[in-house]
Amino acid sequence: MKPENHIDELKEIFSNLDMCIENGIENYQRIIGFLTSLGAVEMLELYLHKHKYLSYSARFNHGWMKSQKKLKEKVSFEFPGKAEIIRLIYYIEKNRNDLCYGKKCDISKIEEQLNYFNELRILFKEAGLDEIQ
Repeated sequence: MKPENHIDELKEIFSNLDMCIENGIENYQRIIGFLTSLGAVEMLELYLHKHKYLSYSARFNHGWMKSQKKLKEKVSFEFPGKAEIIRLIYYIEKNRNDLCYGKKCDISKIEEQLNYFNELRILFKEAGLDEIQ
């Protein structure tokens, strides 16, 4: 996927997350679960495409991100900040199904998901993804 497409998708994701936060995260548990999962993978792909670690045709499946074994297999190459980026994406994916398909969670679980996502967003910005706001 071209970087412009990732950027457009990320703008939509960030906008929708802002709406969820403004209107009370406890009312948007499932949406937050889906958006943070999609956003994490989109940021990873954009970063890897931009820095030429991954071809534009390559895509990641978010399901790979909740398996340490699969992560090591699919992201076998090194890049700056890899360990911390992968750690945060793993936690986001680990919580995804509980938020998306589980029963109503405590607000602290939703806040935790948003915190992981925001930490990841900051890491990518610090790593040179100037395209994300």
